[in-house]
Amino acid sequence: PPRNERKRTPSPAVAGGEHGASPVKSPPLPEDRRAARALLRKQYHEFPGILHELGRHGRKVSCWIWWAFPTDRPGMCDPVRSFVTKETAKQLLGIASATRWKEVLEKVCGLLRERGTAVLPSIDHGRIHHFLRFWTALDDKPEWMGAVLRQLALSRWPAY
Repeated sequence: PPRNERKRTPSPAVAGGEHGASPVKSPPLPEDRRAARALLRKQYHEFPGILHELGRHGRKVSCWIWWAFPTDRPGMCDPVRSFVTKETAKQLLGIASATRWKEVLEKVCGLLRERGTAVLPSIDHGRIHHFLRFWTALDDKPEWMGAVLRQLALSRWPAY
C-alpha cells in the first residue's frame, strides 16, 4: 500500500465474496459505521470551506483529501480515521449531503481540466488512484459519480 495509507483487513462478509464463496450480506461493522459517521461529519463541516478554498486559490492548499476522496483505507494523517466500505459507500451516495460532495468533486474536476494535476499536491495523487479503483468497482453509482470518475481517469495518478 502507499506510504500514506494503511491497508484494512476486510470484514468476513467482504472477504468471503472475494474468494468465490457467495457474499454474506451483513450490516456494517461498528468500526465501519464509526468511520462513515466521522466522514459524514467532516464532509458536512469542511466542504463549504473546501469549496471556498478551491474557488479562491484554484488548487488544494489545506488538508482535506480524505473527506473528498474517501477510500476503503483511512489516510495516515486523517485525524478522524475515516474510510468507507462497499456498504457504507452506497449509503454515502444516497444521503442529502452528497450534493455538497458532488460540488467539491466537480470543482476539482473542473480545475483539473483547466490546470492539470498540479491542482492537487503530488502527495495526494495516490489517494486519487485508490479512490478511482474503489469507486469504479462499486455498482449502482449515480451518473454524477460516473462523470467524476471518468474525468479523474483522464489523468495519471501513481499509486503512491
